[in-house]
Amino acid sequence: MIQFNSNNIIVNYIKQLLHSFNLPQAHISKDKKYLKNQYYIVNNKICVYNEEEGLKVLRDYRFNDFIPNLTRNLKITNNIYDSYTHKYLGDYLRFIRDYKGVNLMQLYNCFSNEYPEYCEISEFNFNTSDKSYTITAIPVKNNQTYTIALNSDVGYEILCAYRDPYNKIINYGQNLSGLYRKSYRKIAYSNFSQPYIYTLPTIDNIYVEGKEKELVLLLKLPANYNTSIVVLEGDYRNNFNYYFTEKGLGTSEIPLKVFNYTLLVDFKDFKIENMPENIPTKNQLLKMSDGISYPFADRLIEYLSFFAITPLDRIDNNIYAVQNSLYKKYNNYDLIKVKGEWSPLMKRYINYLMIQGDISLLSQKEDLLGYVDKDVESKLEI
Repeated sequence: MIQFNSNNIIVNYIKQLLHSFNLPQAHISKDKKYLKNQYYIVNNKICVYNEEEGLKVLRDYRFNDFIPNLTRNLKITNNIYDSYTHKYLGDYLRFIRDYKGVNLMQLYNCFSNEYPEYCEISEFNFNTSDKSYTITAIPVKNNQTYTIALNSDVGYEILCAYRDPYNKIINYGQNLSGLYRKSYRKIAYSNFSQPYIYTLPTIDNIYVEGKEKELVLLLKLPANYNTSIVVLEGDYRNNFNYYFTEKGLGTSEIPLKVFNYTLLVDFKDFKIENMPENIPTKNQLLKMSDGISYPFADRLIEYLSFFAITPLDRIDNNIYAVQNSLYKKYNNYDLIKVKGEWSPLMKRYINYLMIQGDISLLSQKEDLLGYVDKDVESKLEI
């Protein structure tokens, strides 16, 4: 697996990909809540919001458009996988999730291998001057839930804060103490088999005059405590607790019906309309507890290098080949209704394809997302 500060052909490819892609500095608001003087992409339009006019359309937007002063590109200043590259990759993945609906975030570790130069939050004893513990700063986004996995028999503490461009935690401004109190948690004990689910509290728009700010989750551990740290954007408890057996879906804890096929032996009567778009297969990052914090799962490389077929595929014939293969197997015309265009229905059929076969094999697979990775491709026979 790739590690932080690695230098190889894969790292160089990722850097070139992010350098060549025009990443918009515009929000995609799902709840239709807008902030003053911020840019948004709405119905393929670049808009700016102000209180007098509301959303004002500035221009059309097409995927990967270059727009002066509104899109950015990765700056390549070295040949290693550093924290800057990793955070930029996270922003790229969030954009294709929010704009294109292709969610690869379970393959990405939000931990960015960064430790603040300065932090002084005395109310909760988050102080970089105290060398008895270590503080790491993990970039997070408002209104998101995170799955946190690490090993610590003495527990750990977390809270949200703002960081300036000099890697210093801002400790002045409106409502910061309220932010700390709302976001602070102390976890008494932790191991990888029991990830902690943390939902960011509603965070008001905190104003710090003249300072660019970045929302981070500060994680405090005893100094020199050796553990892998995984922070996934989303709730992935099911991907760890559940496992597949030849009798269906089981769990090492309390049995729950995640899908309608729980404990079914015969899949012949299982109906495709009951198949969800996402199935909780094992997550590679949640297995890697060897003391190293890996930046992303191996499967992500397939997607970034376009070896997996998704709605982002650059070759329409690849998507049509998937449609045609599924149509031949299941004889549903809706699968090929629009040639070369991905539809959510395809994910349901792909998941069904992986389930209806030898389900014991599925327990050995990791990070199946409903797209055509190498494991799905072998089943599709394309």
